[in-house]
Amino acid sequence: MADLRPDHDDLLWRDLMKAQPYAVQADAAFQMAEQGSLWRMAQLLDMGVQVDTEGAVRESAVQQSLLHVVVEKGHHALAVELLKRGADANLPDEADEFPLNKAVRRTDQAMVSLLLHNQANPQNLNEFGYNALMLARHKPEIRAVIEDALPKRGISRVQRPLQAR
Repeated sequence: MADLRPDHDDLLWRDLMKAQPYAVQADAAFQMAEQGSLWRMAQLLDMGVQVDTEGAVRESAVQQSLLHVVVEKGHHALAVELLKRGADANLPDEADEFPLNKAVRRTDQAMVSLLLHNQANPQNLNEFGYNALMLARHKPEIRAVIEDALPKRGISRVQRPLQAR
């Protein structure tokens, strides 16, 4: 669960972070993305960390955005904050994976809806040639959410990939 209010340690942390160079602040943003710390992430963004900053998290050497990390970890409140501040829901990571595809793999219906509502393109293809609808072919509840979003984007049934039907 994301924290909502600062405690004494948070305030000390904020003051310490203000004095750090950008690279340290950006690294801290990735740590907060992993941990789900909403207040600390907001502080770092307010300090100037770019919402679409890319970096590598500890367990992965893949360069990815903050949004990729919070989607993968299932931190909905952080995803809302990043999207509200202009995060690009269609930015691929270094492995050509998209936040929407990560949400589909997690079977995270709320995150899929959030990303689609924030202009995530369900037709973006990853490096293996799969889009979100293809990845959801065995996940009926996720597939339904994506299919509901297709007409709003002007995508007809004919344009949908055959593998996803």
